[in-house]
Amino acid sequence: AYSERIRSDLGGFSDRVPCFVEVSQEAWLHFFTLFILIRSTSIQEICVTIAVLSDIHGNNAALEAILENIQRHHVDRIVVAGDIIGGPEPNKTIELIRDASDFVIRGNQEQYLCDQLDDPDKFQGVRWALVRAINRRIAPGNIGYLMSLPKTISMSSNGHDILIAHSTIESTNEVFFPEQDETRTRGIVGSVG
Repeated sequence: AYSERIRSDLGGFSDRVPCFVEVSQEAWLHFFTLFILIRSTSIQEICVTIAVLSDIHGNNAALEAILENIQRHHVDRIVVAGDIIGGPEPNKTIELIRDASDFVIRGNQEQYLCDQLDDPDKFQGVRWALVRAINRRIAPGNIGYLMSLPKTISMSSNGHDILIAHSTIESTNEVFFPEQDETRTRGIVGSVG
């Protein structure tokens, strides 16, 4: 049912790009990580499988389970679409992502870290206490890595262009649900191509 909901949410995407989308959800300690396998086939019948992970939030145990699942699917590329940090084991998670992934982009959690380093006064108060506490635990080398991440990534697979963003192409922290505003949805999808 979950896979069907994601396929339904993709709407006309599958009509424009010949691909197969498979969704898997692994739950550990009330956290979840979602990965999407995109199998893009060309006229030559070459298949490229891309796993897209997002919202790991420092949950290294769930990440390890997902990576084991990805290995069973013989994935060609792994893309992480942000929010590596924001949970219990940020350094272990960052290091595993650095070793396992082909492409990584910044999510809102990584953006909060960058913004906090630029302007520490901006993230005061109870609302930001957890973000500050997690960010203090991140090793300096990992901070440099997270700060270097781009906000989007573009790639091609078998002649198909793929653009990946954490939230929208304009923002890493904009809350966006396809069903909330059809005009906004069409504007975002239309601006991609």
